[in-house]
Amino acid sequence: PAGYTKPSSVDALGSGEMRDLVTRFRGDYDVILLAAPPTLEVPDAATLGPMADLAVLVGWSGRTRGRELQIGIEALERSGGVPVGVILNGAGKESAGSPPGGERTRSQRPSARLPVEVAAPKNTSD
Repeated sequence: PAGYTKPSSVDALGSGEMRDLVTRFRGDYDVILLAAPPTLEVPDAATLGPMADLAVLVGWSGRTRGRELQIGIEALERSGGVPVGVILNGAGKESAGSPPGGERTRSQRPSARLPVEVAAPKNTSD
């Protein structure tokens, strides 16, 4: 085609420049969040996955199917990403396991701590 063509997001996100930028940010910041569009619609998350220490998929209660989340997890794993969990938006108290009409006490809430080997940053020296 004639004229300027816009590079695809995958080309830009998977570029050496992007990897260099993430490496530079690692030296300057304690935590870096990389957000991507839906895993099943575009390959951006799979492209960014290997650059991240870990990945969390986000779904919607009542809309996102378990199989869709599983496919997203598998795509991230194939690309070298490390999926460690799922955030389910729009889940009510009952769907989160709270007693109907009640709140969980602090001791009843599940722990959000990650195992050390999951939470530790990747070795980026290679």
